[in-house]
Amino acid sequence: MHELFPFNYFYAQLSPKKMFAGRHTLTWPQMLLVLLFLLALNLLAIPFYFQKQTTVELKNYLPQVTELLQNKKLQQVAHQTPFRNGSYSFTKKEIIFEKQNKLIALDETTATAKKYAVAIVLQPRSFIFHEGSQTYRIFYQRSFPPNKGDIANQLTKSWYQQNKATLTFSMMALVLTIMLVTDLIFILGGAFFLWLTRNSPLTDITTFKEATNLMLNILGPASLLSAFLGFISFDIANLMLLQTFVLALSFILVYAQTHFKEQ
Repeated sequence: MHELFPFNYFYAQLSPKKMFAGRHTLTWPQMLLVLLFLLALNLLAIPFYFQKQTTVELKNYLPQVTELLQNKKLQQVAHQTPFRNGSYSFTKKEIIFEKQNKLIALDETTATAKKYAVAIVLQPRSFIFHEGSQTYRIFYQRSFPPNKGDIANQLTKSWYQQNKATLTFSMMALVLTIMLVTDLIFILGGAFFLWLTRNSPLTDITTFKEATNLMLNILGPASLLSAFLGFISFDIANLMLLQTFVLALSFILVYAQTHFKEQ
């Protein structure tokens, strides 16, 4: 059974010696499938992470809007204006803050908000965040009424709920790009280094395909571990650091136990 794909790949993960011995087992298409599988496994943690979250650091996406949300008069108006059945009852349009091409206003239009570099507009049933080329019109969420609690937190939560899918997709695209580039650098760079030793009596690696298969075998434990930990606590920087450490450790263990030669 362990000679069949994909069982042969996972069988090679059982020990450093098996990683080296299993350097002949995969074809080029199978190696591509394994790489895609490992990448997909790490991406699965992202929607799981975002689904658990109720809010996000808005400053990572709209830093100037985040700063504008700290306006004290905005907080007062949000609490004092009647808010019933998910809607504010504004008596008139009003500009709360206008300075340095920044705007906080009540009951203004999206077109008005876009005239400024940064704008926050409270409308009866929705609010507008505008910063640069980004404009969001978000309906108030019943779970996060803007007239209760901190206005910045409540609006951020509402913004996050309606943009969760977009943020998830963007993060998946970013992580996929980062991991694909780093994995290819490790696999192809390491394989090229090992391939250069093909004529040396110090190793039994003779082809670039063997070297690539070996590097993919070494990548396995690091990717599987980072994918598992990603479901527990997703932090791309820490996960990439962990993966790099395990990759280096696995490579050293394979060399220490085999010296890249058949036993």
